[in-house]
Amino acid sequence: MKTPKNAVRKPKTTPQLETPNSENCSKAPDAPGQNKSANTGFLDETLESLSSIKLGIYLLIILVVVSFIGTVVPQRPNTSPENLQIMFAPQNLMLLDKMGILDVFHSWWFKVLLTLLGLNIVFASIDRLGRAWKFVRHPVKILSEVVIRAQWQNAEFQLALSLDEAEELVRTQLKKSLGKAESSSKDGARVLFAQKHVYSRLAAYVIHLSLLIIFAGGLIGLEFGYRGQIRLEEGDATSHITLFDTQHSVVEAANEPRQLDRAMPFEIRLDRAEVQFNNPQEASLLRRSDIQSPGVVKNWFCTVSILESSNNRGSHVIAVNQPLSYRGFRFFQTGFDYGNGFKEMKLRVGGPAGSNDGETIYTVHMGDTFEIKEAQTTATVIRAGIMAEEDLPFVLLRLSKPGDSSTTEVPVLDANATRQFAAAGGTGPAPGRLPRGAQIVLADAVPRFASTFQVSRDPGVTTVWAGCVLLMLGLMMAFYFSHQRVWAMLIPKDEGTRLVIGGDASKNRSAFAKTFSELTQAIAQSAPREPSESSTEDTP
Repeated sequence: MKTPKNAVRKPKTTPQLETPNSENCSKAPDAPGQNKSANTGFLDETLESLSSIKLGIYLLIILVVVSFIGTVVPQRPNTSPENLQIMFAPQNLMLLDKMGILDVFHSWWFKVLLTLLGLNIVFASIDRLGRAWKFVRHPVKILSEVVIRAQWQNAEFQLALSLDEAEELVRTQLKKSLGKAESSSKDGARVLFAQKHVYSRLAAYVIHLSLLIIFAGGLIGLEFGYRGQIRLEEGDATSHITLFDTQHSVVEAANEPRQLDRAMPFEIRLDRAEVQFNNPQEASLLRRSDIQSPGVVKNWFCTVSILESSNNRGSHVIAVNQPLSYRGFRFFQTGFDYGNGFKEMKLRVGGPAGSNDGETIYTVHMGDTFEIKEAQTTATVIRAGIMAEEDLPFVLLRLSKPGDSSTTEVPVLDANATRQFAAAGGTGPAPGRLPRGAQIVLADAVPRFASTFQVSRDPGVTTVWAGCVLLMLGLMMAFYFSHQRVWAMLIPKDEGTRLVIGGDASKNRSAFAKTFSELTQAIAQSAPREPSESSTEDTP
């Protein structure tokens, strides 16, 4: 079968010839008799070691291992000293503290590891950036015909066009496929060069820079960040955080760490704390131990206000898994409890022996003074809350009679505690016993709740997020873009022009092969081909 000799040659794969700026070009061998180690100083050897990829891999492995240890082993200050003393013997606890195992991410050697890895990335990038930068700033625009033929994808045409017409045609098709083409002259021929996604060559260095920014943000957070807690009762406000010193000595490590106080540039006020019980009917007069029991509380959340320069910056709701962020501080709901006193109390007064006959309910608040008709006495609420040792709600009343300067203090408990005290024959003032044989008990109380917030301050978090965004950009450049280059040499021949075209891609060569095939087909379909005297050749 005969085919035209000037037909389009199919792109073919041939070994790529080494060209200037080749990313894989190796260093020239040492000159004969040259002793490299003799001419390399200690500083050069150190810099070469720091830029070693092998060192970077080792450092990454070590960081992964120690980070795993810091995740699995209980860490200060998240784990209380009491729990650490239960888990470890005293001598082991002191040894682990001395080695920094119980506070891995604040230890000096963890910061050294991060710094070494950062230096390794810097020197490795500097050592290799020059070659990649040449592709961006000084691309090779002129290649010989032999080198173009040796590109991974190549083709050849004989066009029945003048040199200027052929250049305009090829330039148009290159612009559609890759972008603007640049023209140069070489030995009477013209060489067009076009490229696409050249900055993808810098993807690795964008990733390196993002890692350095993330490391810098982490070090800033480790060095200047802190965590602590705030406990507020409803209506209270504070600008101070109580935190534990993670840099305490080994001797202090076995005991309670020193408490520190850190001031915030604003105040936070607990306006209201709400607790949702699984069984609201059983929520009245619960003991402190009861509300901490599993299954009693369904949910709790707080309404807080930010006070800054005597101005209210607005109210915010903090709940479990719903923290508040303000001016670099993050507030997490971590605990709740009864506060001091009650918002409202209901006292039930009855006849002797706690009889229900003629019962009266008095609704009072802290500091209220009210008249108890059954006892013909005046009572003032002077204290209320939860007794620490007995873990019982109580109200303390001061009783007085008109015209009598003497006063008597009577504790008031709930009905069950009052009966238990009477049955046990306890000593001291009898709870709930009023003049004229009347009896008073605590029927109900609206507790004043307290909430505990964990507060974290990390000045490096913005830097870390910036590094993460840059890391995503670098990964997109690395995985979704490849540097594609095409050279087209136009050689005047007789009354036409011979076109030799070739190109390559830094990665994803299959996609580039498709692009190159479409490019050559577009050129072949857009231009007439010049017939030749010997227009056919044998083909299998």
